[in-house]
Amino acid sequence: MGKNSKLVIIKLGGSVITNKDKPVSPNRRNIRLICRELSRAMLSDSKLRLILIHGGGSFGHYYAKKFKLGTNMTSSASPEGLARTAAAMIDLHSILLGELCRAGVYCGTILPIELFSGADNFSISLGGKNRVTSIFRNGLVPITFGYVTLIGNQASIISGDKIALALVRAFSVEKTVFVMDVDGVFPSSDLKGPVLEQLFPAQHAIQSSIKQYDVTGGIKAKISTGFGLAKLGTDVYFVNGTKSGRLFKILQGSDDVVATRIYSTKRGRFRSPK
Repeated sequence: MGKNSKLVIIKLGGSVITNKDKPVSPNRRNIRLICRELSRAMLSDSKLRLILIHGGGSFGHYYAKKFKLGTNMTSSASPEGLARTAAAMIDLHSILLGELCRAGVYCGTILPIELFSGADNFSISLGGKNRVTSIFRNGLVPITFGYVTLIGNQASIISGDKIALALVRAFSVEKTVFVMDVDGVFPSSDLKGPVLEQLFPAQHAIQSSIKQYDVTGGIKAKISTGFGLAKLGTDVYFVNGTKSGRLFKILQGSDDVVATRIYSTKRGRFRSPK
């Protein structure tokens, strides 16, 4: 990455790249739209550098829920559950990689095990940093995903949100964009009322709606992650990836787009609530 590069992390939620209420079902329409948006953004700005992370949706989350595998370490996970969850994530990853290639976004895959060292899933290892840097130097876009992690005789799911936090700790990230299937964050779980344009640390009146296959938490967990990311120095956006042009505009630097934002106090863009 050059000194003048603009590094952006894109977290593709499972709700937008899969049909979450139908087991093992990719949402190819949304995937293709997002891939086109990413391609347009990279072609229009040569300084833009992306790191992609994707969730599991009705692939990994379906099997994780079926076999009671979550984000907490357990020694009781079944070998079948571990294997099927991992296989489902790789299947979804392959589908996404194929569509990215067709759109001209060429990626280098990083398994989470390559990013972290041993039991430390909070900071990127030196080897992990070198892996990301090497992918960039070869003209590729680093891409990783939520996955099964094994430590000793215990196992768990490491979520894409946790990976995003670790990457922001390791690199100077300008923006982190959560791509969802709704317009942003709403004040209630029925998705009624105006989208909240900006979130503030003291804002608690936000309800959660967890869809059928989700073992890593609902919108409350995403908001908590967003505040953590903003504290580390990155601006955070929650945007609808099913609507053409919105992701592209955010990557261009436009704030004239329907989305929810958490501005980092470190970047001088934070605006206190009126």
